[in-house]
Amino acid sequence: MVDQARALFDEQGPFTVVQLVDRVPGYNALAPSELRMGRQTVQAMCNAGELVRVGTRCVPGSRRPMTLYAPVPVDAGPAVCGPDALTAALLAWPGASAVSTEV
Repeated sequence: MVDQARALFDEQGPFTVVQLVDRVPGYNALAPSELRMGRQTVQAMCNAGELVRVGTRCVPGSRRPMTLYAPVPVDAGPAVCGPDALTAALLAWPGASAVSTEV
């Protein structure tokens, strides 16, 4: 699904879940179960760092603004995570001088 997301982004820029699900072979965006599966897949892709939320857009047929997504650029490199990143974030927090870094 990442390849479809990159192709869709190259064509039109940020996209919604429905637009992405329309692009994936074998998915039917009109079927509620498949749209739900597409939403869960997009959420997992966001959690994995493959997609990012970039805004919202009001679309015809929807009462609420829909979230727009974009693929993470290939040259962005790996996400910074792990205990060292957590320690750095805690030390950058206001009042962090009282935080102990010992485990």
